[in-house]
Amino acid sequence: MEYNHIIYGTSLYGVVLAAHKAYNGHKVLLINRYGFMGGSLTESLNLKQTKTHIKGKFTQQLVDSIAQTTHGILYEDSNSFVFHPEAVKFATWKLIHQLPNIELLLHSTPLELADNQLKIITKDGIKTKRAENIFDASEDLFLSRIEKREAYSVFGGKLSMITTPTDKNINELTQLPDATFLKLNDGSYFISKELNKTECEIDVSKMLLSIELEMKAQGLARIKYLPLKMQVYYSPQSSVEQSTIFEKCNEMEIQN
Repeated sequence: MEYNHIIYGTSLYGVVLAAHKAYNGHKVLLINRYGFMGGSLTESLNLKQTKTHIKGKFTQQLVDSIAQTTHGILYEDSNSFVFHPEAVKFATWKLIHQLPNIELLLHSTPLELADNQLKIITKDGIKTKRAENIFDASEDLFLSRIEKREAYSVFGGKLSMITTPTDKNINELTQLPDATFLKLNDGSYFISKELNKTECEIDVSKMLLSIELEMKAQGLARIKYLPLKMQVYYSPQSSVEQSTIFEKCNEMEIQN
């Protein structure tokens, strides 16, 4: 076999899993569709995470690396953090590149999974990779859906962004319907809106454009960070899991 493990998805769980396996001497191929790591934190701006008591070596390294970056933590209270998406990208990159047994393959999308073989499309064409074990660490269950050749039903989701409001319109901005607001350390606002199943089926680019145009028309805010895609839940439980990602990483390290 080319690798001991192939891990698809550079979610924080995928990154910590890859680091854990490589640290124990295994050869790992870590694959992601996009050109950066961080999973839903960087792809969907799922930046508000529940605090947890961390014991895992690599989970702690990630948190420390984010915290040590300028403005790495944009908000903190007794129960949660809001992380800077660029700090998450830097921390995951730093962790993966400190270990010699990890090969990182970005801009790559799985096409077919069967018999310990993963066929992927890359910038250099279609390739087939083989491993003793293949893990789906994506938060949208992409690899699992390919393997089972079935679609997963969507339960709901969330759309998040970071904006800079105009001082005179902060009150108006925070009264937008069905949205949660947090004022961040740098003066900007983290905004997240829960979505129902029907709203999740709307083209995210059209939804974002509509929101941006409405904000501009009302003179409410300038958008600083937009998500690459909306955050999707495939069950009621997954909405909880996506706000406790560090806890999931920590549990994996302790159990293994």
